[in-house]
Amino acid sequence: MRVLIVGSGTFGISTALSLKQRGHDVTVFERLPIPSEDSSSNDITKVIRPDYGDDAQYMGGQMYQGLVIEAIKRFRQIDQETVKRYGKKSFIECGVVFATLKEDMNPYEMSSYKALLKTEEYKSSMELLNHEKTTKLLGKDFADHYPNGYINRSAGYADSGLVITHYAQLAKEAGINFVIGKEAGLFSNYISKDGKVVGIRTGDGKSHYGDAVLIAAGSWTPSLVPELKGLCEPTGQPVIHFKIPDDQKGKYIPSNFPVWFADMAQTGFYGFPLTPASELKFAHHGAGYLSTFHTRTAPSMKTASSAVITSKSVPREAVVMYRTFLAKFFPTLNKLDISRTRLCWYCDAWDGNFYIDAVPGRSGLFVATGGSGHAFKFTPVIGDIVADVIEGKPNRYHQTLFKWRTPAQEERAKVDNLKTEYEKNAKVLESMIMADGEDLKAKTFLTGKLQKKPVQLPAGKL
Repeated sequence: MRVLIVGSGTFGISTALSLKQRGHDVTVFERLPIPSEDSSSNDITKVIRPDYGDDAQYMGGQMYQGLVIEAIKRFRQIDQETVKRYGKKSFIECGVVFATLKEDMNPYEMSSYKALLKTEEYKSSMELLNHEKTTKLLGKDFADHYPNGYINRSAGYADSGLVITHYAQLAKEAGINFVIGKEAGLFSNYISKDGKVVGIRTGDGKSHYGDAVLIAAGSWTPSLVPELKGLCEPTGQPVIHFKIPDDQKGKYIPSNFPVWFADMAQTGFYGFPLTPASELKFAHHGAGYLSTFHTRTAPSMKTASSAVITSKSVPREAVVMYRTFLAKFFPTLNKLDISRTRLCWYCDAWDGNFYIDAVPGRSGLFVATGGSGHAFKFTPVIGDIVADVIEGKPNRYHQTLFKWRTPAQEERAKVDNLKTEYEKNAKVLESMIMADGEDLKAKTFLTGKLQKKPVQLPAGKL
């Protein structure tokens, strides 16, 4: 079978390898060099953890847990491969802290802790925390706010950009075809015959034919597959980084400083230890920002608003949000200037579960999308699931979690009611004022100037 894959991120590149290993002819289309600069998987740190609670706290939690446990085994192998080939580690098992205010923890954290205690792989890696232990791991200021919770010492983070680079190299060596370029690798439209999708046209006008077409284009996927409207949507999540001075680096190296989540149900904040580039990354999982650019254009089109989308800046209000958090939890770091920022573009599914299926009414067309901010950790195992779907083989993950689904109004409302306030009411990015260099300086916040600046454009300026 000849398969055309649009996109080379987590879903696309892993599926390409899985299909090639099964004997299929695979071609990957990508408009930018791999890893694509606007792909969410092109990053320096992504959390790798099997902590997903039970099915009552997270739909399919136990299935996700099992998948990640298998993925982590493969991440350890990938780490050995990247060290040997590139001289760089790609998986750092520094531990992951799930911090909470109360000793009995929140339902999600408690169910995750109990579920992993039952596994052979993780029962010896789970450790409850108290103020003293959390202080040692993350500092007194953090512990004063969230002293309890637990640490999973067999979890950590991956250099996702390096992993995708490695997978792309393996794919090339396996004989997978790549068509890369702003025109040659750009999806333009579908080629259909007798009611079936039989190929795609690219930006250079060429036609490419296949037995199956997979759209795995990350945040662009809903604009390429209109049937996903209302089911998946692109959201931009702001991220900030600090360059750590030499005299402070020892405190934040992975052996001393784990990945952490600050009572996620209440705050949405999480962060990472020091990277080889001497950076600390802080992130926030929330409603994010919507952009009309994704929904009204194809990935190639350049408009005034595209500068906002491709910019490495973030909204000014996001900088205020981070600075306010840091002032309480990491006041020493808050005295540093922010070294760089980024908008990480997710493709959020309405219920947080992936969409891996044939597109209804479009024979020959498949999607692998809806990463919802947690797909990368499945990179080593997700390709086989997508390959099963394309081959028409039964797969329990597809049948229970990832199948195409259009929720009833009551079902949608039930999911929405479970969301915290910071996960609701995403703002339109084009209406926000983006942070400039002065906004990223510590003194701008510490003197109160940043908090007084406007964060949203007047209505007439939109």
